[in-house]
Amino acid sequence: MSLFRRSIAEELDSMLPNLQLKPGSDRICMVAYHANSGRELVSSSSGVILVILEITANQLRVYVETNWREVVTVEDAPYFSEILDDLPERILHQPDETFSQFSTLSMGPLITEYIGECDSENAMKTLPLSSFALL
Repeated sequence: MSLFRRSIAEELDSMLPNLQLKPGSDRICMVAYHANSGRELVSSSSGVILVILEITANQLRVYVETNWREVVTVEDAPYFSEILDDLPERILHQPDETFSQFSTLSMGPLITEYIGECDSENAMKTLPLSSFALL
C-alpha cells in the first residue's frame, strides 16, 4: 500500500472549483529541506519538501515531495522519516500546534520557506505541485 494518496495538484484542482479553499482564511506552510544544518539547499527543484494546508480551523492536509528519499541525505533520512511517521497522528490531535510549529522552523534541516494564504499566486507558481502527494 502506498504512503501517498493524491498529489497536491489533484487535491487543489478538486478543491478550488468547489470553493473549499477560502481566500483570506485558508493557510499554507511550505517547508524546505536544507542539508548541513540549514547551510546548503539540497533539492532537484524548489527545495520545498513538505506542504501543509490548513483548510479549516482544525483540519490540516500534509503533502510530501514524492522523491524525498532522493533529496534527503542519509544522515537526515531517519529524522525526516520519523517526522513523516508522526505527522498523521499530530495533525489529527494537535492541528493548530502542528501548523504553528512548522510555520516557525528556522534551524536544522527543515526550514520554513513560506507561510501565507492558500490562494497566493506567488507560492503556487514556484512549486512543482505534481511532485507532491498527500501523506
